[in-house]
This record gives sequence, structure tokens and C-alpha cells, in this order.
Amino acid sequence: MTVKISIKWLKITKKITRKQIRNALLSNKAIYTISPAVFPRPEYWNENIKVLGYHERNKIINWHPDKGLTDFLQKHNKILFITFGSMTNPEPEKKTKILLEILKRNKIPALINTASGGLIKPDKFNDELIHFVSRIPYDWIFPKIYGVIHHGGSGTTQMALKYGCTTMIIPHTIDQFVWNKIIYKMGTGPKGIRIDKITTINLEPKILELMNNTSFKKKAEKIASQMEKEDFREELYNSIVE
Repeated sequence: MTVKISIKWLKITKKITRKQIRNALLSNKAIYTISPAVFPRPEYWNENIKVLGYHERNKIINWHPDKGLTDFLQKHNKILFITFGSMTNPEPEKKTKILLEILKRNKIPALINTASGGLIKPDKFNDELIHFVSRIPYDWIFPKIYGVIHHGGSGTTQMALKYGCTTMIIPHTIDQFVWNKIIYKMGTGPKGIRIDKITTINLEPKILELMNNTSFKKKAEKIASQMEKEDFREELYNSIVE
């Protein structure tokens, strides 16, 4: 699907069929940099297709938390982190309002990342319970929080699990719906609701389940333990240069 969209975007006139794309994907060398603890390599895949672990770059360079953020983290023990990353939506104010109503009613401390504008910082909100940021390294914040609600990008999904966070995905597009199903099947969080379908009524019980079902946390921490033992650097290098 991504290849077909790219062909249209690049205005390539040559007809390329789905069969040709599929054959190319199956016959050429392909490396998926995702953790086998999250997505084990299917046995029916050809040998040219490999799953060689999640590889994380250091994102904390030239970034430091401000006092407001550190004070908020010290004040609360069980914090929910919410971000839609690079994803936007037609109604960011409405989506933010839904989340704030649920968090306020259930007294859930939350850190909300506005990122690319999928969520919006309102003029008035309970700053004792909620803290907004516009940019924050996930590898710095995830070890300090309990659970994550996010858009379901591959990197964010793996990083949340790497640090043992309970996870719920609000999918926006393409592979995010697949990661939503994977998270649910692994038992590290409830199955999320697509961005254009969320309401206070259908989202509230899922957020409460995310924060209160202890089995989610145990399974997320088990996945984190498995990911910590992974080291595919040499195999990744050899697969690239061979």
C-alpha cells in the first residue's frame, strides 16, 4: 500500500502491479529493525527477510528538562504519557478535551505531548494533574512513567515496551492498526480505538483498564526483559555488508 501511494505521489506513469511489488518484497533482501519479542519472525518467510531487533538512537543530546517538568514527575508516582507523535487530526481541540475530561474525572496524572499538533494545550486546565510538553525524548521519559497512549508508530510502540510501559494505541493510519492488534494480543494493553472514533464514553473504560489492570504491566515488563537481552548488532552489520 505504501509503495502504491508513493508511486502516485511521485507521479510515476509506469504501471506497477501489486503482484510485482509483492514479488520484489519477497525476493529482495529486507531487514525489519523490530524486536522479535514483539514480532517474532514468521517461519514461512524467505531467508532474505530478517527481523534483527529494535535499534534505538540517543535522543537526549542537547535536551534538558525544565523545572516544571521535573517538579511534576516528582509529585506523582503513577503517570500516564499521551502523545500522537507526528500524527495530526482534523479536531485536535476536541480530542484533547475528551482526554482531559477523562483524566480529571478519574484523577489520573498525565503528561501530554502536543508534538506535531495532534493534541492542543488549552488555555485552562488542571496543571496539578496535567502537564503539557511540545517536545520530549521518549528514551528519557518512558522509564519514568507507568503507561503510554500513542498513535502506534513502530518506533514508539517498541520503545514503550522496551521500558515496560503498559500501552494503548489510538491508530491513525496504515501499520498503526496492525501494532494495535499486536499490543492487544500480547496482553500489554487494551485494544485502542481509531482516532476518528474516540468519544468520552468509549475511551474512558479503556484508559481505566490500561491504568488498573496489573496484568498489562507484568506482561509489558516481561517483554522489556526479553528486549534487554537482545543484541543483533553484529548480525545486522553482516546482513548489510554481505
